[in-house]
Amino acid sequence: MNSIDRKVIKEMLRSKRYMREMLNACASCGLCAESCFVYKNTGDRNAVPSYKVRNTLGKLFKTGGRVSRRELEEMSRLLWGHCVLCRQCYCPMGIDLSSIMAWGRAICRSQNIDGAAEEHER
Repeated sequence: MNSIDRKVIKEMLRSKRYMREMLNACASCGLCAESCFVYKNTGDRNAVPSYKVRNTLGKLFKTGGRVSRRELEEMSRLLWGHCVLCRQCYCPMGIDLSSIMAWGRAICRSQNIDGAAEEHER
């Protein structure tokens, strides 16, 4: 299955509009980086929680879910490859980063994209 169902993505985004407000509150200050053990152990800027949420769910909200399958697969690499959903990420603005990432994973799964499949391709 190479296509994605944008209607499903749009409905999922609509059902969690409050997450868009949380993303809008993100100042991209990077203070969340030190609470992420993946970032602390790798130093990879792709692992900074604010980077992950802005480049996954943030992009989905910004485009209204109009992304390609390839773009969604790239997002899944951030959501699974750079996050273990340990819920340790801390945002001084009170943004629930791990909930946003979990919802991003749910959207990917709705399109039959998951981290396990992505890992097998590497």
